[in-house]
Amino acid sequence: MSTALGQIFILQNYGIALKEYAIITSIGVSQEDVTAAWSYAVRYTAKGIDLPDHEAAAKLLIERHPSWQILKTTVMTIAVNLAFADKDQPES
Repeated sequence: MSTALGQIFILQNYGIALKEYAIITSIGVSQEDVTAAWSYAVRYTAKGIDLPDHEAAAKLLIERHPSWQILKTTVMTIAVNLAFADKDQPES
């Protein structure tokens, strides 16, 4: 298995369960650090109470933490389904 040095955190949008952003940080950044940074960014870019601007929040987060990388993504959960196991084809 190939691994890179770093950590990935998934940021949830405020008020909805869809996961849209992944943050890649260096090792040593805690979940609490990322929670505080994302909460700050959402709070101070909101257009009103319960009106977050997630795009602006992502930009502010990177301005405040330029060593972090942010990816807009959709995170899918993949379960084991043994009926599909024989359909796997290795990459050439």
